[in-house]
Amino acid sequence: MVNKVSEGSPHIVDAIKNDEISLIINSTDDSQGLEDASVIRCQALIHKIPCTTTVAAAFAMLDGLMSPNKLEVRSLQSIHK
Repeated sequence: MVNKVSEGSPHIVDAIKNDEISLIINSTDDSQGLEDASVIRCQALIHKIPCTTTVAAAFAMLDGLMSPNKLEVRSLQSIHK
């Protein structure tokens, strides 16, 4: 378990900065969580850690990672032409 940012150090941002985190799934349900989420997303970007904010997106990531097929990266624009 990792502390929330608002719960004090050591917390998730410390773990991100120490390269202890490789994937972030962060859903929020209150205003304090929203404040913490912005700091977490910022650090995730800086440290190039994949980050999602919904459980549905987390399951989609998992499906992609577990796919035996070769994955292809495409833009949304190319999919919806």
